Amino acid sequence: MVSRRVVLGSGVVVLAGGAVVRLAGRDDDLLRALGARPRPVPVAADTTLLRTAATEQAALVEAVGGLDDVDVEDLLAVLREQLDALGGGDAAGPGAARSSSAREVARDVAAAARRREADALAATSPDLGRVLASLAAGQAQVARTLGRRADA
Repeated sequence: MVSRRVVLGSGVVVLAGGAVVRLAGRDDDLLRALGARPRPVPVAADTTLLRTAATEQAALVEAVGGLDDVDVEDLLAVLREQLDALGGGDAAGPGAARSSSAREVARDVAAAARRREADALAATSPDLGRVLASLAAGQAQVARTLGRRADA
């Protein structure tokens, strides 16, 4: 017959082992090895970065779409595709770009690209970091193209 001490001791060892695995960050690997499929839990800071990017992208779509003096259909298509990839966005909020000239809008898009680049470096999730870096690159290209068209 197994004594209570053996049962309690075994329980303590199992709990301690589980704590070590958790602290080492290998708990997902252990669960996968046992056949379970762990569900990722988003980090709150990453969720905020994604929400901010989508809201600002919606504001950029609105600002570029409001330009009349420059052909922006192709640039608008790129910005809308990026917005869709971010899960859509809310209508432009109080931080929306309110520029009127193509040159000012190009500066706003370039500033947004720099913010997305910083966000990509700050992201906890490598996947989100790649998405934000890609978004920053696309916005930088839109800003450069729009700036060149404004100068022409």
